Amino acid sequence: MIKSNDPKQRFYDFLPDNPYWGKNKSLSRIGKKQDIITTANYIQLPTQKRGYISLDLDYDMAAFAWENDILPEPTLIIMNKKNRHAQYFYELDNPVLLPLEKGTINISWKAIRYFNAVTAGYQNKLEADKGFTQFGIKNPFSPMWSVFWSNRSYDLKYLAEFVNLPSIKYNDDDEWFFEGRHMQVFHRCRKLVYKIVKDFNDYDLFKNEVQSICLRYTAENIWYGGQNKDFLRNEVLSIARSITKYTWTKRLDKNFKNWSKNIGIMGLKKRELSLDSPEEKKLFIKDHQSLGAKHTHEARRSSTLETIKQTIDYLKLNNKIINIDNIIRFSNLSKSTVYKYKNDIKNIIDNIK
Repeated sequence: MIKSNDPKQRFYDFLPDNPYWGKNKSLSRIGKKQDIITTANYIQLPTQKRGYISLDLDYDMAAFAWENDILPEPTLIIMNKKNRHAQYFYELDNPVLLPLEKGTINISWKAIRYFNAVTAGYQNKLEADKGFTQFGIKNPFSPMWSVFWSNRSYDLKYLAEFVNLPSIKYNDDDEWFFEGRHMQVFHRCRKLVYKIVKDFNDYDLFKNEVQSICLRYTAENIWYGGQNKDFLRNEVLSIARSITKYTWTKRLDKNFKNWSKNIGIMGLKKRELSLDSPEEKKLFIKDHQSLGAKHTHEARRSSTLETIKQTIDYLKLNNKIINIDNIIRFSNLSKSTVYKYKNDIKNIIDNIK
């Protein structure tokens, strides 16, 4: 198949034939692409492959951030006319296939790792939202947005030259790309729900929306192609109930943004370095590096302990036995790591009782 020379046509061709779509961020409808393409304000990207590096920039004048950071020009920029936030899309010469279930499609773990590392590099450089799932995006064919196209596509290696690539760890032996099926649905859908919970005042309406999100995500990522029939609908609804309770209780928390956004763990205030002298810049960077080094051990411990706490919450909400074996199974932490926190786990369980 010969690629079109028009970036609009290439993006249109990349979209699913029957995508989920919506007037708002809740993609509650499904329809033929040709019928809804100018009606939908938000639309679904394919879940089985990544043809674009997609980034969500939640700050003013975001459409011009790539120029300020001296980065390649995005193939597509979609800007919110009201707040001037933007989404970027860098088209890839060769799409990266994702595993919906191990062994069902021919995938390259090396390519997936590299794609995620490059994406993380651009997220860091542009201060983009790391919770952006790339499932539902602003529809560039909707008149609601300002849209900028560039007839460019890129090789991942070329894009990588402009950013620092972080080290990303994966467990190739795990049946699922990120974690077990239950935890995959729980964490993926929880992030989607965080984005909409404050739009609801009625608990029952919110509960129904969460159920729709969980069922839709499972259909697209786990039941795809008639697979995993042993993962029952009742299990998905049970996870939806857990997410509903988990999220609803946190929506009024004064620190809600810390739950729903990716922010610096140390909360260090941003500073415009270009306003400082070279000596001030050096001292500023050295000071932050010193604080970071001092904080590393505490941050690592806090992160692991938070994972354990969230896993215990999940086990409790789903009426599962809370013990070391289940914490290892559902947290995706190693046995040796979990055993280091035996005393903490005992204290958490005792407080629950």
